[in-house]
Amino acid sequence: MIDSAEVIVIGSGGLGAATAFYLARRGIQRVVVLDRYELSSQTSPRAAGLAGQARSTDLMTQLAMLAVKNFHHFTEDTGEPLDYVEAGSLKIARRDEDVKIIESEVARGKRLGLAVEQISPEQASRLHPFL
Repeated sequence: MIDSAEVIVIGSGGLGAATAFYLARRGIQRVVVLDRYELSSQTSPRAAGLAGQARSTDLMTQLAMLAVKNFHHFTEDTGEPLDYVEAGSLKIARRDEDVKIIESEVARGKRLGLAVEQISPEQASRLHPFL
């Protein structure tokens, strides 16, 4: 049983695990990760391979951009293999109110330097015929 820590990280998902990793890498000796569930059992592993960067706030967008930047040197940093491909993604508006959300995320992404664009339903259908 651990009876002391310099830092306690709550949550063992992608963000919590990365936080603990970078704290330890900066020399903090006693980092404890707490989670009510088993390590890597919740949403982060289910989203493996998804790295959408256009988010609802500047901070979340910048955090996602930093995560993607770190993917490029993950193997070097951790010694664990990671084949990473930036394939792009589509975010689909199913309702009228979703269009405004996507427009806002596209504008934010452009302002923060992401290669992002809004496309028509026809263009999306050409990219992904299932739509």
